[in-house]
Amino acid sequence: MDWTRAVVLELDELERAPLGIARSAAVEQVVRRIETEGPAGLLARGYANLVRSYVWGGEVEKAFVPFTRWLRHYDEHPELFTPDDSESMFWSFRWMVSRCMDFPQVPFEQIEATLADMERRYAVAGLAMDAVRLDQFHWAWLQGSPETEQKYWEWVRTP
Repeated sequence: MDWTRAVVLELDELERAPLGIARSAAVEQVVRRIETEGPAGLLARGYANLVRSYVWGGEVEKAFVPFTRWLRHYDEHPELFTPDDSESMFWSFRWMVSRCMDFPQVPFEQIEATLADMERRYAVAGLAMDAVRLDQFHWAWLQGSPETEQKYWEWVRTP
C-alpha cells in the first residue's frame, strides 16, 4: 500500500474514534508525520481532524495553534484544498472564533482582529455572513457594548 493511501486510511480510522485525549494524541502524531513527510494534500484534512478532536474532546485551548496553521496552509496553498477541505475550514472558523472569546488570556485586540479576519475571509470566499454577524453580536454582548442591540439586529437580518 502506498504512503498516501495509508495516511488516508489512518485519518479515516481516527475520524471514527471516540473523542478524547487518546484520539487527539493519535491525530497529533499523524499531523506531525504529514507536516514532515507529506503528502501535503492531506494536511488540511489532518488539521481539520486535529482541531475537531481538541475542541470536541474537551481540549479547546490546544486547538488554536493547529487552527492557525490550517489557515496559514490555506493562504499558502489553496490549490491543495478540496471543496470539502475548504468547507470544513470555514465551518470550523465559526466555533473557533466563538471559543477564543471564552479565554480571558486572549487579548481584546486579538479577538477583534480575528473577527475582522473572519469577515474578510468569508467575503473573499463569497460565503454567507450570518456566522460572522453572530460572532460579532456575541462579542458585543460579552463586552457589554452599546452596539449589542445593533449587532443583534445585523445578525438576525443577515440571510
